[in-house]
Amino acid sequence: MTWLRSVMVLLFLVVGVGCASLANSNIVSVPVFTDPPRAKLIVAGRTYYSPDVVKIPRGAGDYILTIEKAGYRPERILLKESLDGFAWYNVFNLGTGLVDDFASGRIYDLDPEIVRVTLVKTSE
Repeated sequence: MTWLRSVMVLLFLVVGVGCASLANSNIVSVPVFTDPPRAKLIVAGRTYYSPDVVKIPRGAGDYILTIEKAGYRPERILLKESLDGFAWYNVFNLGTGLVDDFASGRIYDLDPEIVRVTLVKTSE
């Protein structure tokens, strides 16, 4: 009977939990590192200075990260919306949680997960 109970608990854990709405917050955190440091980072209407972790709303599409520093050529990085790994977990579980995950936007992630940029000096 103990073996059967263990199997039932394991089955519940595999099928009943684990969707992105439970595991992910509404915000995606993307660490950004620049060489040289202290470059201005602009994304989703907010300004940061590298190195920092930019906070972006999850599930609102692609974003452009603009990186600027005096004396250096500005860079623009596409932060592309992609499906989080929990999407595949939900498919494995016959779609359990997919509707909620898509509706909340928590099934989405951004690529790249970490941004590292070496800025190029301008000739000015």
